Amino acid sequence: DANIRKVDTSQYIVRVTDFDFDAIVVHFAFFVPPGVELLSYYGSESADVNGAANYTGIKDQKVDALIEDILSEQDLGKTKETTRLLDKELLQGHYGIPQWYNDKHLVSYWDKFTIPKTLPKYGTGFPNTWEMAEEINIATSSGSEVKNEGTFKFKIIGFIILSGLFLLMKMDLKKRRSA
Repeated sequence: DANIRKVDTSQYIVRVTDFDFDAIVVHFAFFVPPGVELLSYYGSESADVNGAANYTGIKDQKVDALIEDILSEQDLGKTKETTRLLDKELLQGHYGIPQWYNDKHLVSYWDKFTIPKTLPKYGTGFPNTWEMAEEINIATSSGSEVKNEGTFKFKIIGFIILSGLFLLMKMDLKKRRSA
């Protein structure tokens, strides 16, 4: 029987480290191509190691074999194929419930900056690769062109909003400490 219980941060960390939970929400992020981190997330040897990322306790010889194939493979095409087989095996094992996925980056931006012609494969490149713009045309990913005339659209809005939220949280923390 599963039940929901509110715990403080230190209790949560101890429970996750000791695998003392019914269900948790976890976000996995892997490098491309995936590597040795797969052993910690899905390998049988890490299933009983406190603090390992194998939260579901997967002990499956087929999963272990696929991980070893991924780690030893030199050809990127075969690595992709084997990784897809691992993904299929993990989904069929019902070890987790996929919760969200979005293959788009939703970005507001200010035309004062230009989007680089070559974007990183898995990101927006902001803020490292964005540049100041003159009066130029910016090619969008759909192939159409957008006239850059200095209208306010930039991701700076998101930065300002996040900064404001951070300040509000900090003020709230000060208020709670003084109370």
